[in-house]
Amino acid sequence: GDHRDLHLCDRRQRQMCIRDRYQRRVRAEVAKHNTREDGWVVVNGDVIHVTPFLDDHPGGAKAIELYLGKDSSEEFNMLHNNQVVNKYAKDLIVGRLAKANL
Repeated sequence: GDHRDLHLCDRRQRQMCIRDRYQRRVRAEVAKHNTREDGWVVVNGDVIHVTPFLDDHPGGAKAIELYLGKDSSEEFNMLHNNQVVNKYAKDLIVGRLAKANL
């Protein structure tokens, strides 16, 4: 992995610090994908390429378009059960926001 700037992390908190840096990089990458033609959203840690699904979304494309390039977990969880992504969008997951224990 990328070990630059590790000296800036407190030794006792290095694992958490590395994870935070990783998450900031992923969030920055997700934020670039904020158009209908190339849209990503984060749902409960999964980064999902939603463009292919927009026109099939039962709640309408606009409901997803509001969150392109962002984390939509809070709003998503108010309207969907936790199996929706696995059932309808599993093949659209491009990565995870939270890296497992380093």
